[in-house]
Amino acid sequence: MSTIDSAMRRTSCVCTKRPGSRLAQTRDPIDAASGRPAQEDYEYEHCGVCNVFMASEPPAGARLAKVTESRPKVQWSRFVQDIAQAYPDAQRITLVMDNLNTHTAAALYETFPPSQAKRCGTG
Repeated sequence: MSTIDSAMRRTSCVCTKRPGSRLAQTRDPIDAASGRPAQEDYEYEHCGVCNVFMASEPPAGARLAKVTESRPKVQWSRFVQDIAQAYPDAQRITLVMDNLNTHTAAALYETFPPSQAKRCGTG
């Protein structure tokens, strides 16, 4: 991620999350051959669920994604930290996201020491 306004060192990211399913194939796929496309069975084994966090910066065409087993406050806080690390020179990063109860400054303070929480999202 890279489009930081050089004069103000600010950027904006759109953050979202969505549930996902972890799937495994029950039969090995058949590779493509001359004149025949690859073949894959429609049957699958359900191996649990996951959560996908994504941050995108539309003007730069950049995105950052992270797959976690769940979406509690700690996972969200660590994703915010990943976003902050992706912009080491940014003075301010504006996150545009929904108002889920885990998306709070308190979640950052519950996960990190106060000095680190302040660097990640408050100030």
